Amino acid sequence: MPLKKGSGKEVLSHNIGEMIKSYKKTGKIGNTTPKDMEHAQKIAAAAAYKNAGKSKKKKHKEKKFKSFVESFATNDENKALVDNLIKGFHICFESEFSGQQNRLDLTQARQLAAEWHSGQWSPLYAFASTGKIEDEEHKKNLIREIDENLIHSSEEEGGEDELFALSDFIQSMPISGAA
Repeated sequence: MPLKKGSGKEVLSHNIGEMIKSYKKTGKIGNTTPKDMEHAQKIAAAAAYKNAGKSKKKKHKEKKFKSFVESFATNDENKALVDNLIKGFHICFESEFSGQQNRLDLTQARQLAAEWHSGQWSPLYAFASTGKIEDEEHKKNLIREIDENLIHSSEEEGGEDELFALSDFIQSMPISGAA
């Protein structure tokens, strides 16, 4: 399932098509097993947009914030305030989880793992509790659980940036062994 590089409509369409072909052939898209064709299409679209560097969530959050803030613009003075708020939001939003200065530390990663774990026996729960990656299998299971959360977060509201940052942190963290 080779994906093309680029962000044009043709490339996005090709990449989504490749992932759907893979789903029809194997029942999987990468390591993910969608529950049905509709779910597979959502996963394929999210992966293609991510691969292209385009995130639908970002645009949705910006629109939602802008419409919320603009609802307060009842006169000229308020409109100027609203414009400044929107400009500030763009600056904040663009810097969120981008660049070296916003990388997670161990405490933040453990907090995110605690928020996103899928139950007491899950890999993220173990990581949130100990702050350690026991072995290579634990690391693979952590990434798998984060990927599953990413799939569900694309269906629901928010969380993608946190999960991507957590995934980057886990992938760069060394194996520490049992406590």
